[in-house]
Amino acid sequence: EVAAPALKARGWSGAFCVPTGLMDPATRKLTKTQAEDMCLVGHEDNLMDWDDVRRMMADGHEVYPHTHDHVDLAELFAADKKEAVEKQIALGRETFEKETGQSPAFFCTPHYSTCSYVNRRIRAHRMEVFNCGRANFGGAYQKGQITEFLTRRKKAGWLHVDISVHGISRETGGWEPFDSEEEFFGFLDE
Repeated sequence: EVAAPALKARGWSGAFCVPTGLMDPATRKLTKTQAEDMCLVGHEDNLMDWDDVRRMMADGHEVYPHTHDHVDLAELFAADKKEAVEKQIALGRETFEKETGQSPAFFCTPHYSTCSYVNRRIRAHRMEVFNCGRANFGGAYQKGQITEFLTRRKKAGWLHVDISVHGISRETGGWEPFDSEEEFFGFLDE
């Protein structure tokens, strides 16, 4: 409702990663941990659904599976739960294909948390690992930091930069929702 139109208005497309098992409002049941992890406490119903995904894809945005239940696959592997890793990847891909009619090229793990085993399993399902370098903008985000970041990259000869936006915490530089649409628009405009 906010991000896709804001990107389109600026002539950009976005890549959105969705936990496929949480996309149907009729069956969606977020655990407390999932709601906290996705910054949805008090807003548990504020997730996209499959109709939103299909509209966004038709509008030129990319959408990829983000596991089935938004769980940390590297943690599952470390706990010797390989079957659970496999299930999250397989259900993510299968549900995505069933709902969109398209095969996903990428698969995004929550928190970009992965390991070589998880990466191999994602590739075994004919997808590439969606990952990016994450630059936190210091201990507290301040206007101008993104401009400085991009200027440094341009001077270093970078021709392309993707920015992963999940909200930036002023206190930690980590992920949290933006306080308002206007704050998000200001972030994009910078």
